[in-house]
This record gives sequence, C-alpha cells and structure tokens, in this order.
Amino acid sequence: MKQPHFWATILMLATLPFVAPERAVAQEEAAPSEPISYGLGIKLSVPQGLTVEAGAKFMPELSVRAGLSFLPGINVLNKSEVMAVSIEKFPKTDVLVDMTGKISSLSGHVLLDYHPFRNGFRITAGLYIGGGKARLHGLFKEKTTGQPLLTYAKNLTSGTSGIPGAAELLKDPTVYFDLTDENDKVVENGHIGMKLSDDSSMEITSAYKHVVQPYFGLGYGYAVPKSRVGFTADLGVMYTGGTVMKSPNLVSGDLNAVWEMNSALKSLRKITNFSPVLNIGMTIRLN
Repeated sequence: MKQPHFWATILMLATLPFVAPERAVAQEEAAPSEPISYGLGIKLSVPQGLTVEAGAKFMPELSVRAGLSFLPGINVLNKSEVMAVSIEKFPKTDVLVDMTGKISSLSGHVLLDYHPFRNGFRITAGLYIGGGKARLHGLFKEKTTGQPLLTYAKNLTSGTSGIPGAAELLKDPTVYFDLTDENDKVVENGHIGMKLSDDSSMEITSAYKHVVQPYFGLGYGYAVPKSRVGFTADLGVMYTGGTVMKSPNLVSGDLNAVWEMNSALKSLRKITNFSPVLNIGMTIRLN
C-alpha cells in the first residue's frame, strides 16, 4: 500500500538535480538588469577647447559619450610685412601687408568607451565632427603713404608716380604674387591671384580636410563615475586628412601649393594628416 509513495519520493529525488538549476536560472533571468546610469562631463581639450559632454553607462564595460567643444577666436599673429606683388602685366613692386591671424574651433563628438578590466582604464573609439580653423586677414597698403591700395589708387592724380599699374586696380582689383621653392622657382600652381575686397584686404582660412574625423585613444576614468564626482583623462589621435586652405578672394592658382615651397613644409603636411587629442576634466554622476 505504501509503495506508490515510495516511488513518488524516488522520482522526486531523481529529478531534483534538474529542476533546481532550472529554477535558479529562471530566478536569475527574472532578476532586474542594471539600470542605465547617466553622467555629465566638463573638460579642457586640446585642440578643441572647452568641452561639455553627456555620458551613459549601459553595462560595467561599456559606456557612450556625446558632446560639444568650443574654442573662441584667439589672436596668434599681428605683424606687418613687405610683399612683392604685381598688378596685371606691370612690373612687381613692394607693398606693405598688415596681417592678423586667429584660431578657433567648434566641433562635436560621439565616443564609445570600453573598460576591459572593469576599472578606470578605458579604450575609446569614435568620431569627431567639425574642428578648428585658422584665419589670416591681410590688409594691402602702399608702402610709403600707408594708405590701403584701393584708396591710394583713387587718390592718384595724372602724372603721379608710385606703384606700377595702381590706377588699373580700380578696374580689376587683383594682385598677383608667387610661391617659390628653395631654388626660387615658382611651384606648380604657385602663381597666386587675389582679388582685393573693397577695403583692400583679403582673407585665407585653413581647416581640416575631412569634416568627420575618426578617433582612437586610451584614457582613465568613467563617463558615469561610481561616486558623485570623478576625474577623467584621455590621450588619443584623430585622422584629419590634413589641412586645406581656401579664400573667397582667390581668382587663380592654388593656395595649397604653399606645402611645396620647401622640404620642411612637405614633412609638416604629412604630419597634419593626424592630430593629437588631449582631454582632462571631471564627470558628475546624475543618477
């Protein structure tokens, strides 16, 4: 009479090793996953300037960051220099050029951080968008009087001597100059023609060739710190494709021919294909 209970007990014991793990797995699967946490970072970046970014941690090893960087215009050049220019077919003559230069930057980025050892050390990859610009402004003047070239041309009277062809500037305000190599030969596309603006000036800008720049680097810290506040540092490199010079005043030649003027500039051009990136700052945990 008690045999059914005996066999029921044996079957229960026999299946227990299989049922118990399944229950444990089911309990683990039912356990809530780690919630996404968020952080805010403020950093000083080279060459990007002041950086503000938001971060999100999805798991202990992975987090993502997105932010904006801004560098206001900083004066880096303020000098006057004599330059040999020509007007149409007239002989070359020396003019005075007042030059000012500024650098600025506006960029955004999206970065993925991987913490292989589940500590502060991280490997980062992502994209930067935008970047720095250098602006060169030149005001062309008559060397003796210091007047802007077009003003000087307007004030010329019949028989007045001065810059050869200055009167012709009123018809076509274009000046020409040459980019020469170490042997004083004009480089390919180095005969430059620049049409002066109404105030006798011109402007040249230099920027990264690629608007989107891939980035790879190493760092320490968390996009979302474990405590309320954390420290972060990154050192990496982004591929810019080099720099390109442009000007709204350019009518002939290629300003980028400047890279062919000597061996030092040729080497520098190769280096500018990559730009180092340094970030140092702090992050704040939001939840």
